[in-house]
Amino acid sequence: MAGENPRRPLLVRASAPGKAILFGEHAVVRGAPAVAAAIGERLTVTLDLSVDRWIVDGKPLIPAEYPHISALLIRMLPRHLGPGSFTIQSELPRASGLGSSAALAVAAAATLRAYVGRWKDESEWVSGFGPGLLALDGDGPWDDPPDDVRMDGARIVFGGDAIEPEEITRIAHIAEAESQGGRASPIDTATATLGGVVVVGTTASTSLTPLEERIIRSPDGTEHRWSIGTLAIHEQAPYLVLADTGERSSTAKMVAHVANRIEESDRASGAFDSITEISEAGIEALSQGDWPSVQNAILANQEALLALDIVTDKAQELIDIVGPEPAKITGAGGGGCILALSHEPEVLVERLKRHASGVYIAQLGASGVQLNDVEFG
Repeated sequence: MAGENPRRPLLVRASAPGKAILFGEHAVVRGAPAVAAAIGERLTVTLDLSVDRWIVDGKPLIPAEYPHISALLIRMLPRHLGPGSFTIQSELPRASGLGSSAALAVAAAATLRAYVGRWKDESEWVSGFGPGLLALDGDGPWDDPPDDVRMDGARIVFGGDAIEPEEITRIAHIAEAESQGGRASPIDTATATLGGVVVVGTTASTSLTPLEERIIRSPDGTEHRWSIGTLAIHEQAPYLVLADTGERSSTAKMVAHVANRIEESDRASGAFDSITEISEAGIEALSQGDWPSVQNAILANQEALLALDIVTDKAQELIDIVGPEPAKITGAGGGGCILALSHEPEVLVERLKRHASGVYIAQLGASGVQLNDVEFG
């Protein structure tokens, strides 16, 4: 293909956006529909191959401290390549519900694919991760080229030519799931990869543009299946206002907490089950640009999340300050951020800025993963 670069780069830089979940957090882990919007704040990963050991932010790579990067290296790196140095620069507060770990997985996966390259036979990918490619379920390290692509006509491409969004969202999802004990849904990594507004679930709205289906198995053997698609947003959409509580909590711990709550409490179990219907109503309202109904879905979703006991006092304080407009927590809970939709976002910012550790205004749906810089030797 004209323009494909046959050289392996020595430095790669990629970035991915954070996200805000509008509807469906926690329930999406078990296959219920959820909607997330990419936001303007981004995380950037730089991979420099001019070092003699694996490093992250100037320190030796310790897998327990960077499980996403470690999982990607195991699955993506042929045995003779590397080492390299990862530098992470983030506009996203960690453990805030804005998808910083997913953005890290996506941006790191993009840098590794641009460096490692990907094999093609004519116009078809013959290495990497995707439907029908066993690498998705296998262990590394890999040979380069893989044994099954030593054929006439096969060639390797690097840089942006090697990156395919569908592959990035798949392998980043695997890394995210491993870091969370196998319970992660694909919504965070799909949004960080694709950008815009992403719908994930086992059911599809009539306005959903289906892109793929995803299956993943939890450590207990449970199989989860999701469809992933994008949602077009009508013109004159309100802005997204995000306010940070300044409180932090582990997503894995909050997922486990919710699992315990729905086992122990009938009220929590009923609230959890109601999120499916709430999300479906929200998806339909979004697809029609029916913003009052979207606001009603936000309010109903927040009531369900309260029953799951994941809304902190500080988060509720910020939600009350937003009133009378509906607001909700976004993400795993236990702190993090709240969100609201408004056509006059500056008014909400004025109300919130003295009480939140940070306030952000975002349009619904920023751009997805981007390769920002590639330097070839």
